[in-house]
Amino acid sequence: MNNIFDDVTAELNYKESFHKIWSNYFHYLIKNQDILSFVEQCSISPIIKEQTRMEAQKLAIPLIDFITEGTQKNFLINNEIELILAIINGNVITVAKLHISKLLPINKEIENKAIQTSWKGLSQ
Repeated sequence: MNNIFDDVTAELNYKESFHKIWSNYFHYLIKNQDILSFVEQCSISPIIKEQTRMEAQKLAIPLIDFITEGTQKNFLINNEIELILAIINGNVITVAKLHISKLLPINKEIENKAIQTSWKGLSQ
């Protein structure tokens, strides 16, 4: 997977980093529609074995750390990390599907609105 942390630098504040990560993930999914389908169908499926989940979680450590930092520093609501990740994942996947299906072609303005809506729902 392309790194969703591309262009996330120390110069960015937390909200700007959130925006960049969300956008990177969105663009990755629309460029890799087969992965979008897999993530959507299998990410919380009971057919996925625990060992596979543990391996996937290792890949998610930077994102988990980012979300944890956000909750600890009161940028994000104090909630279960898994719930916050699920909300972000659901937001990004849904917007990517709207774009791919052409139900709502996503330009930069609409993408920014989606990111802001996601941020408002999760920020303090």
